[in-house]
Amino acid sequence: MLSTCGMCPELHLGVGGIHVLLSSHALLVLAGVLLGGWVAAQHPRVPLGVGLATIAGVTVGGIGGARILYVLQRGGSLLGGDGGMASFGGIALGIVTTLVCARLAGVRTGDLFDAVGPAFLIAFGCGRLGCLLAGCCAGSVTNLPWAVVFPGLGPEPRHPLQLYSALFDFGLAGWAVGRGGPAGMVAVRCAAGLGFGRVGLEWLRDPSATDLLGASGVTFPQVCGLLLGLAACWLGRELGRKPMLASSS
Repeated sequence: MLSTCGMCPELHLGVGGIHVLLSSHALLVLAGVLLGGWVAAQHPRVPLGVGLATIAGVTVGGIGGARILYVLQRGGSLLGGDGGMASFGGIALGIVTTLVCARLAGVRTGDLFDAVGPAFLIAFGCGRLGCLLAGCCAGSVTNLPWAVVFPGLGPEPRHPLQLYSALFDFGLAGWAVGRGGPAGMVAVRCAAGLGFGRVGLEWLRDPSATDLLGASGVTFPQVCGLLLGLAACWLGRELGRKPMLASSS
């Protein structure tokens, strides 16, 4: 059984006579953004500057959207120190940001989404690894041999759900890129996989780390994931019939 004793929510560094405290989660998010930017830069039909500018915009918009949705759900201040985020708020604002960037840059919308989709998943996965180090977004109780103990939630071993999510995001990004298809289909696969995958992974999440909808046992992220997955499937079908939907016009 794994233990949080080896985890590191904060890095303590000594620089000369100065003590520097760094958040492991923030560092992994930064690493994810940089790696995602590199992934987006590889798209052959998206100019380098447009891809990187869009990643920067999606990063700002995604973090802002995630914080806004969290505050709407649980209250508090947008600039509060609890650091809470609701990922589907970030996904929604990231989609809007990408649409705006495509229009402003005059590039085909489907191509830009194909560049951003896998990059977002890579950054998202890195952020999940940061959650593992920080001990947040924990899974439900389990006796599996790779279970992790989060002291803040008690002595019970739990699913390392953050690790499951990160591996899923990385695998989905690779699978989506490798399948080909008309412009926009890579992004469609990313969105559908992320949505439906979240529906499944939420069943392994600790109830205190999510938002249940009444006594149904269904969570708000599951509803959002289902809607995202269904919308992506519909769009994928339409792109297969009318590839010009992926244009910027």
